[in-house]
Amino acid sequence: MFRGFIFTSAGQLINLLATLITRVIMARLMGPALYGGFGVGLNTITVLSKTLAIGSVPATQYYASKREHNQKDFVRTVLVTSIILGIIVLLICLCIVPLFLKDYWKHQVTASRCYWMMLSSIPIIIVGMTISLI
Repeated sequence: MFRGFIFTSAGQLINLLATLITRVIMARLMGPALYGGFGVGLNTITVLSKTLAIGSVPATQYYASKREHNQKDFVRTVLVTSIILGIIVLLICLCIVPLFLKDYWKHQVTASRCYWMMLSSIPIIIVGMTISLI
């Protein structure tokens, strides 16, 4: 249990540090005048990645707590499924989401730019969310 706690905490810490670093870098690159658009773009990516992950995090947490499986097979399965899910969510965010937000983005050019700049990070976010629970 202690080992699991350490691994989970380390994964969460890495996830939080990566999030903090990327947010600080993006905010500084864009400057204070564009910070609002940055927030909208960032929150859009965050909400989509967490919403469209369709329960992969709780499922990983549930099955990781069971000791009835081979650890290597479990890790491989989680990695493969989270990568596939990340790619599917990325495709949804590339093809479908812009159709819903195109009128909004006409007035929020910075938010649109941020969305497109951060879009490629969605698979990384989803893999990070699930792998941190193993």
